Amino acid sequence: MVTAIVPAYNAGKTIRKLLKRTSKFVDRMIVVDDGSKDDTFRKALGVKRVRVVRLPRNMGKSYALRVGLSQRKDNMVVFIDADLQHLPEEIPKLLACLRRNKADICIGSRFFDAHEPMPLHRRWSNRMVTFLTRVFTGYKVTDAQSGFRVFGKKALRKLTWKGDNYDIEVETLLEASRKGLKVCEVPMTTVYSGQVSYLDGFKHTWGLVKMVFRVLISGE
Repeated sequence: MVTAIVPAYNAGKTIRKLLKRTSKFVDRMIVVDDGSKDDTFRKALGVKRVRVVRLPRNMGKSYALRVGLSQRKDNMVVFIDADLQHLPEEIPKLLACLRRNKADICIGSRFFDAHEPMPLHRRWSNRMVTFLTRVFTGYKVTDAQSGFRVFGKKALRKLTWKGDNYDIEVETLLEASRKGLKVCEVPMTTVYSGQVSYLDGFKHTWGLVKMVFRVLISGE
């Protein structure tokens, strides 16, 4: 059984379409409306097989994902963003990769088959953080910040899901490495058209770099 967890912030334009397409490939869906100011909550409620959790204010992606994880029951979980940057139709590729490689985590990489080039400032940020992640974890990943990934039973049991705002993806890999979890990666199609980013590129990158070194030094 597979649960999809969808953190959503002001995703009213895409959430219903995302959920209807995702429902074809998973058993359950959990949407965490992270204090949206639009109609994200109402539109998510209108889709079958969806549990919707509404946060009273914006708490950040990491917090939203942790809330979603606290609601799940299944032994496999897919993280997918609400903005349709990733194609729900490629969820089977993630699941197949996890099973084929007998891995604990499978990441969907945005650097193999993008419809459009990743915006320059985001590409620079991703490359830097991915390089540090590769060095300190030994994982040969190409997209450490991808939010499209699947977790198996062992990973769900061992990971503590720390992280603030958008650094949960990287911190999860650092913790996975310390706990001996196996990670694989599969190419994914990525669409950037019309996407609104809520990130300050430089501030976000610097925060991630500091987080990597903090985790390494503290060993947490």
